[in-house]
Amino acid sequence: MAADIRTRAEMKPRMKKKRIIRVGENGRTERDQPLADEATIELYINGKYVAGLVCTMEKVKELIVGFLFSEGIITALGELRHVDTPDGFRYAATVEKAEGAKPKIEKSILASGCGHTIVLDGELPVEICHKEIDHERTYTREDIVQASRILIRSGEIHKKTRGTHGAAILDGTALVASAEDISRHNAVDKVIGRCRLDRIPLRDKVLATTGRVSSEIVRKMVRNRMGIIVSRTVPTATAVELADHFLITIIGTMSGSSFSIYSQPFRISV
Repeated sequence: MAADIRTRAEMKPRMKKKRIIRVGENGRTERDQPLADEATIELYINGKYVAGLVCTMEKVKELIVGFLFSEGIITALGELRHVDTPDGFRYAATVEKAEGAKPKIEKSILASGCGHTIVLDGELPVEICHKEIDHERTYTREDIVQASRILIRSGEIHKKTRGTHGAAILDGTALVASAEDISRHNAVDKVIGRCRLDRIPLRDKVLATTGRVSSEIVRKMVRNRMGIIVSRTVPTATAVELADHFLITIIGTMSGSSFSIYSQPFRISV
C-alpha cells in the first residue's frame, strides 16, 4: 500500500474566511468568519466506482481505510494492497481478499448523516463480534465525562468555525486518535482508519463522537469490534435495539457531568 497519498488537493485549507454580516441588538456589523470547507472524493475499488464521499479534505487516507473496514469490504489491513490518487479527488483502492476471493460489495443506501454519506448495506458478523468485543473493561462516571471533554478539546476546526463534527478513540481517558469532518460518519471512519493503519486494537477502546448515534454508526462499531460509544447527543431507537443485540453500550445526552445510558449499562460502574 502506498506509504503516503497526501496531495495538493488534500493540502488545501481546511477553512476559508468569508465576509459576513452579524445582526444583533446594536444593529449590523461586518466581520470575517472562518468556515469549514468541503469537497467530494470518488472511491474506486478494483476499478469499480463504489461511493462519492463529501468530506473535509484532511486525513483522507484514514477516511478511506476506515470506510473499507466499517463497511466490511476488508477485515485486515493486509487485504488493502494499494491506495492511489491521480488528482486528490479520485481515489483508487486495490483490495485482495484471502485465497483470491473478490471483495464483497453490497447494495448501497443513503445514510442519515450530513454530507450524504454512502453506506453499504451488508451483513453483520453476530457471533464473531460477540466473542471479539471486550466485555470486561468498565468505566466510572468520571471516565465518561473526561472522554467527552477530551473529544471537545480535540476539535481545532470546530473551535474556529462551529462547522464540523468530531470523533475520537480513547484508551480509557488517554487520547489515541481524533479527527474532524463535516460528516459525523466520516469523522468516525477517520479515527478508525488511523487506528487500523497503526494496527491499534479497537476491541477495548472508547469511541467518542459529537454526532447523533444512528444505526449506521452502530454498524461501524460492530464491524470494528468496538463495545462502547460516548455521544454528545441522542441515539435513534433502531440504534439502541441494534446495540443491545450486539452488546454495545451507548452513552449520550452529555451535559456537564451527567449523561444517559441507553443500552448495555454493565460497562459503567456508578
